[in-house]
Amino acid sequence: MPRSVEKELVRLLSKQGPMSTYEVAKALGVSWSTANMHLYRLKAEGVVKRRTEMPKLGMRKRVVWWV
Repeated sequence: MPRSVEKELVRLLSKQGPMSTYEVAKALGVSWSTANMHLYRLKAEGVVKRRTEMPKLGMRKRVVWWV
């Protein structure tokens, strides 16, 4: 994927605030794994931050990203 996806991703997180990997993927029209790969690349570069939210009973944990 071109780096333009990462620019769109940063723009989205700047505008929308914290979002899960699934929400980012859906908003950009890419697969979850593609969004996840780009998010971790941006995290390694220090562009985005993440935290893991522990779910309520019966729900899966989720990773939330922000700029």
